[in-house]
Amino acid sequence: MINHIPVMLDEVIENLNIIKDGIYIDCTFGCGGHSMGILKKLGKNGKLISIDKDIESKTFSNKITDNRFIFINDNFSNINKYLLNFNLVGKINGILLDLGLSRNQISDSTRGFSFLNNGPLDMRMNKTKGLKAYDFINNESEQVIYNVLKKFGEDKNSKKIARNIIINRNKKKILKTFDLKKIILNSSNNIKSLARCFQAIRIYINNEIKELNCILNLVPNILCFNGILSIITFHSIEDKIVKNFFKISNEEHIFLNKIPITNIEYINIKNKLIKMIEINKIKPSLNEIKNNNSSRSAILRVFKKINKF
Repeated sequence: MINHIPVMLDEVIENLNIIKDGIYIDCTFGCGGHSMGILKKLGKNGKLISIDKDIESKTFSNKITDNRFIFINDNFSNINKYLLNFNLVGKINGILLDLGLSRNQISDSTRGFSFLNNGPLDMRMNKTKGLKAYDFINNESEQVIYNVLKKFGEDKNSKKIARNIIINRNKKKILKTFDLKKIILNSSNNIKSLARCFQAIRIYINNEIKELNCILNLVPNILCFNGILSIITFHSIEDKIVKNFFKISNEEHIFLNKIPITNIEYINIKNKLIKMIEINKIKPSLNEIKNNNSSRSAILRVFKKINKF
């Protein structure tokens, strides 16, 4: 099992501005590096709820024997139902999302995430259910494959790659990551097409953009006022969504704030009359990139929930 290094651990902990008796959520537990960092800062009455859809994360969560810690094996987009059960909606002091893959996921050839290892075309974060990359590659239409590669990989060779996937699968099923790797390399003279195409397929298989938009919609109601959202992205598609989401949302809130409303109408929309402001944007240091190359494209954005009034 590979030793996973959490990205920008010190920066994450510092910017969460952890209150000793606060309640925090790690939405992407992974191997538990960030969660352990949060627990070290919490006092005896603090709480940490960590969630991860990957069943293998339970192996790491079981190592944490701490009554301040709760682990949930589910999609982070479902966090609200658990918070409702715990009566914690609107009481969370900080939320962390690290949208990258763990080193264990990348290095495990059976998961199919990496083109560096030969293994089955799976790519599911939750390997117990859902569409596999194999099913997508061997069954979807050329147009759908092209759309996915173009939209989520932003590769200029998407059309040619999609065409060659169809040509090759008509001869024999595309079974392994190296089979797909060969097709991509034969379709593009740019080595970066490999990372872009594997990224695109993974995003599609795991509904990552839908999941991200869902949690961003939930965050303003989950956090208490002055609560912090720290979110680490690894590619431009994610970062654009995060950067622009609260900007658009805040513009809508400003518009609402100008409308004369009754007390009853105010009660109905009071949870929307808030603002998430970006208070920091951080990139990994040169030293971190040197020691953990997978952090090189990471961007940490930090937002704070404030009252519009």
